[in-house]
Amino acid sequence: MIKNKTGLSGKTTALFSKKANPTIGAASGYADLLVGLKGWGYKFTTTQKKRIAANLVINSKSTAADYANAIQGLKAVGLNPAKFKPAGAKKAVNLVSGLYRQSMSKQTPNVKSQVLLVLTMSSTFKRPSNSKFSKTSLAKSLVKDQQSNNGWAYNNTAASVDSDTTSMAIAPRWPTANPH
Repeated sequence: MIKNKTGLSGKTTALFSKKANPTIGAASGYADLLVGLKGWGYKFTTTQKKRIAANLVINSKSTAADYANAIQGLKAVGLNPAKFKPAGAKKAVNLVSGLYRQSMSKQTPNVKSQVLLVLTMSSTFKRPSNSKFSKTSLAKSLVKDQQSNNGWAYNNTAASVDSDTTSMAIAPRWPTANPH
């Protein structure tokens, strides 16, 4: 487990910990940190990769957002989420297939955007035949969530439109809308 000082209290908090986050472990919102480190050229050591893998919790109660966070984080550190072997497991699991088996029908625009971003991270992520959605159907659903003031809202109401959710909704479509 890694300890990190918080910016507000100066106390330490656990990162990537099953104990601190028993239901999701390393999938607990740290994917953005890992992607940021990778973007700055950080090279993850084998020990760090093992630590993240050992503390990742994905199970039958995991949500689409949990899967998306886990996939994004594993991809950022150089592990293959389609052939991920959890610590102590005998067989590898395909987290991408697990994500595709999640229902998107009642998800917020934020979760839909996050899932779409993750699924466009790699051309090797294949949609299984028993999936509950496709990237196209998810993108169309996300377009329908656009509010009358042309933005997107976390909770899908026009009064709550915000720049963060709007940018998340636009980001996965940018490479196809602007190939330059």
